[in-house]
Amino acid sequence: MGGRCGRVVARPCLGGGGQPRFSLARSPDDVGRRPPLAVFANIAFVVIFIAGVLLGTLAAGPAGALVEQDEGGIPQAAFETSTYETDDGTVLVITHDGGDAVPAENLRIDGEGFDDVSGVDRTEPGPWPASEATDRDGGPVVTPGDSVTVGVTDGCVISVVYVRGGTRGILARHHCEDA
Repeated sequence: MGGRCGRVVARPCLGGGGQPRFSLARSPDDVGRRPPLAVFANIAFVVIFIAGVLLGTLAAGPAGALVEQDEGGIPQAAFETSTYETDDGTVLVITHDGGDAVPAENLRIDGEGFDDVSGVDRTEPGPWPASEATDRDGGPVVTPGDSVTVGVTDGCVISVVYVRGGTRGILARHHCEDA
């Protein structure tokens, strides 16, 4: 046996210095070339990775178009409340103060102590008025700075409630005796 290996895969042979070695090349011309299976596996991995990235991007949609960040939960939105007196009674102003934008159709003004005060948006429990929301392609959306006025009595408890399917949660609550 000389210093050169034959054409058989993994056949032991003696290399220079009499040390045994194994030849993984099918022929002397294949030395330094990758086996076709390894090339195919690398290409398949890259194609699957790119397809996953593209599918994930398409499924999520452009980030700027998302209104609700968490499909199954309650949006993270803050609301500020303030009151002022008129000749007709007390007006509660509820303002979206920051956080997630919320579709107006998913917000309700609920509670106890509503009053018939002229010029307000709500005198009884009901949805956030679409006229007091920001217009977007998907419909009216309550965004930071949007506000609604509510006629209230002393001792009222008024809540901003998120409702979507089976999900319901209070985003803000105002107690009139605290004002």
